[in-house]
Amino acid sequence: MTHPNSYVAKNNLCVIENFKVCMTLECDTSYSGSTFLTKNSELIVDISKPLTQQTVYLTPITSGGVIKPLPIQILVCGNEVLEPRKSGAIINLLPFPITGFFEFQLSSLFTNSDFRCPINKFSLISESKGELTTDQKKSVTLIDNKQLKIDKSRPGDFNFYVKATSTGGVEAM
Repeated sequence: MTHPNSYVAKNNLCVIENFKVCMTLECDTSYSGSTFLTKNSELIVDISKPLTQQTVYLTPITSGGVIKPLPIQILVCGNEVLEPRKSGAIINLLPFPITGFFEFQLSSLFTNSDFRCPINKFSLISESKGELTTDQKKSVTLIDNKQLKIDKSRPGDFNFYVKATSTGGVEAM
């Protein structure tokens, strides 16, 4: 990184020697945890521990002691909680008998504890917790990964479940 003042950059004065993670914009409180570490010119974030969102300040430290903290907001998904609004097979959860075609939004089936880590994938699971059969797939269809289309005009009854997956990889069924 070069200094914007060409004289300083040319004469190698006030070069960045290190980086520091702080808790405040004034950098009067250094970060003392183990989640954020600096090594040379790298910022290392340990996401093996639960971390939803935190703001820390990263500042370069120059040879002249000058600092200029910049805020860094980090959001790590994977700790959100997805829950079905009601448990059970989808057909049993519908409030009325279905004849013909019926469509509804899959997002209405689940709650999510963190809107910043949204549900981004739905899948249909058979009662035996495996894939739907070819015939079952003709009766129920995912549309644009948002809606479920049920065709009850086809013969046969079966139970199935909807599995939701968030951007953090959390699943619920």
